[in-house]
Amino acid sequence: MKQIKAVICDIDGTIRQKGNLTLSEATKDVLSRLHKQGVLLGLASGRSIERELIYCAEKWGMDFQFDLLIGENGAEYYDLTEDKIRGLFVLKREWIKEIIEMMSQFNLNPSIYSHQDKLVMFADTSTLSMNPTVSVYKIIEDISEFWAQEAKKVMYKVKTEQFDAVKKYIEDHPNKNYKGIVTNIAPTFATIEFVETHVNKAVPIVEYCHRHQYDIEEVMAFGDTTNDNEMLQACGVGVCLLDGTDDTKAVADAITEFSNEEDGFAKYVIHHVLEPRGW
Repeated sequence: MKQIKAVICDIDGTIRQKGNLTLSEATKDVLSRLHKQGVLLGLASGRSIERELIYCAEKWGMDFQFDLLIGENGAEYYDLTEDKIRGLFVLKREWIKEIIEMMSQFNLNPSIYSHQDKLVMFADTSTLSMNPTVSVYKIIEDISEFWAQEAKKVMYKVKTEQFDAVKKYIEDHPNKNYKGIVTNIAPTFATIEFVETHVNKAVPIVEYCHRHQYDIEEVMAFGDTTNDNEMLQACGVGVCLLDGTDDTKAVADAITEFSNEEDGFAKYVIHHVLEPRGW
């Protein structure tokens, strides 16, 4: 195993069990042990930094802040040393209009973050039950409100019975300006997000390492599904959870011995990072 100086983790399905709002005690203990040993810690998520990620450490009962927060699947990141959020990529207004018009054939409910009002805008209420963490939202009256300003992503919750058809359509209709990525697969639905074509979780890690003179070969990344693939490939050691998706397992350097529900992340770090170094 390479010398590991940084550990970057996806959240849902990776360090946090799906459906839970906090971390297991085993995961919190492992993160604390890594922090005490001087290992840089980061979160990489499709969630917004200013709405959610910046508060994760406190909500999870950690006594430290994460060194690096990657939000919106890599469209933005937060550097603790600068206490600053850096925006990297956005969807232009005309692209958002194209996306929503293209996806209207599937009768899905789009949602988008309004950074000006700090809320989530939905076309209707049909998928609110699939968004349990959203507490501040607006049901829009005019569809053009969606493209009244630039945004970092357009989100769709797709029911399981529709997922294959929607995913195939997106794959068969690539666009040079934006792409649709699967960010979560739940028992009854999946989340598909449209982002600027260059967005991925690896980009902020590369930039952060360059800024702070870290060797990316000394970074270990953990993920469980498609939007983690570039991150796992870019880092020195990319680890997929045992119950992750097949495409993510295929690009990973290693697969955990236990699933997310069995504290796969924590057990992998204990056996492959902490114990071998006597930590």
